[in-house]
Amino acid sequence: FGLTGCSGETMAPGEPIAAGADAAEPELSAYLQAMVANAHTNLTSATSRGALAMAYDANGFNAAAEVSYEDAGLLDPRDFRWPYFRARILARLGRNQEALASLDRAIDIDDTYAPAWLWRGTWLTDLDQPREAMAAARKVEKIARDPATAAAAVSIIARAHLRLDQTGDAVRILETQKAIYPHPQILRLLATAQRRLGKADPSAPADADAPPLAWPDAQDQAKMAYIRGLSGRL
Repeated sequence: FGLTGCSGETMAPGEPIAAGADAAEPELSAYLQAMVANAHTNLTSATSRGALAMAYDANGFNAAAEVSYEDAGLLDPRDFRWPYFRARILARLGRNQEALASLDRAIDIDDTYAPAWLWRGTWLTDLDQPREAMAAARKVEKIARDPATAAAAVSIIARAHLRLDQTGDAVRILETQKAIYPHPQILRLLATAQRRLGKADPSAPADADAPPLAWPDAQDQAKMAYIRGLSGRL
């Protein structure tokens, strides 16, 4: 498969990117070289190119992973994983606008995957676009299937309310969420909102006591199968 440009010509990916051959751990170096060789043997296979991208991604070769995900997406534009994983890499590289564009391509393929909407809300929050972030989190509320995912959506919505000076709304939804899933980040946000209303709770956790609010991501977890080398496993 390939993408067709405005001129009608098919956009084909380039040769597979080679990286990691000089990795310190022989197991990792040999593995990546084998993955590159497989991608060379199957130049038109999105599966092979995507597997190479996931191998780079899982083992910390971000730049090579980003290009390889883009290539896999050119070979099969219908596979959700390639623009989704590429978006995650782009955000890691600090290229948030590009990350959002890639994420939107993934959502166009499958708009039912809650983690994609959570990342959209998170990045839009970072870009100070609270209304758009809230809209993404509202989508998650409709499709969330576990408490951590739902709590992450509430966290994004609460942050948006705080950015929009709607502190009372933030307190209301955070107090409700506290009773359902009292994650330290929820408690920290609630304390912040309460302080703005002059209702500080001395028992609220300090910032240092609030670990990140994580959510399950089955697609992301699948990349762990591509880790090689002792340091990667650790």
